[in-house]
Amino acid sequence: MRLDEVEYYRKHIKIVSAFLPVRLTEREIDVLSQFLSFRGEFANDRFGPSQRKIVMRRLGMKPPNLSNHLKSLRKAGIIKEGKIIDHFVPNETNQVYKFHLINGEKT
Repeated sequence: MRLDEVEYYRKHIKIVSAFLPVRLTEREIDVLSQFLSFRGEFANDRFGPSQRKIVMRRLGMKPPNLSNHLKSLRKAGIIKEGKIIDHFVPNETNQVYKFHLINGEKT
């Protein structure tokens, strides 16, 4: 499946978050996918002031709204020490998923 850059990250977040006890809102997914889409220098400090301004402009948000969403992502454990946890950072060009589900009730 070939997706544009931001949609690529949105799909990845939705797949990974399906296995977490915390459910993300669509807006939190939007915010996280925007920050993940940064490359080069911008990726080194994803949550810097310039990057925040870009995300707010792209999503039509005000600073307090963005701060609230980032706070929720930190509370959910998705952002730790100013970085997005590894589970949510896919390969930049393609991502392969392999799932092995086991029914604990059956032997």
